[in-house]
Amino acid sequence: MGSAALLGMIAVCLGVGRSRAVKLALAVPLVNCILFVAFVTVYSEAHVFSDVIGGLILGGAIVSLGAGVLGATHYSRRDSAVALRVRVS
Repeated sequence: MGSAALLGMIAVCLGVGRSRAVKLALAVPLVNCILFVAFVTVYSEAHVFSDVIGGLILGGAIVSLGAGVLGATHYSRRDSAVALRVRVS
């Protein structure tokens, strides 16, 4: 869960306000890295498969929640800045 949440939130923070191509360029290596960590964790028998799947699901939920909050605050700030420019003009 930790690696999925940390890497996911880093990618979300870097991708806010960027184009789809940049977001895709961030997402592909991120998913590969998370799957690699999950595979190594199961392969080294540090956790059982169900623990890893549960951690991936929980990490994905945390990243989704964080992305929603970050996106909402980013776009509300941008919209208020546009509104301020319109009023001043």
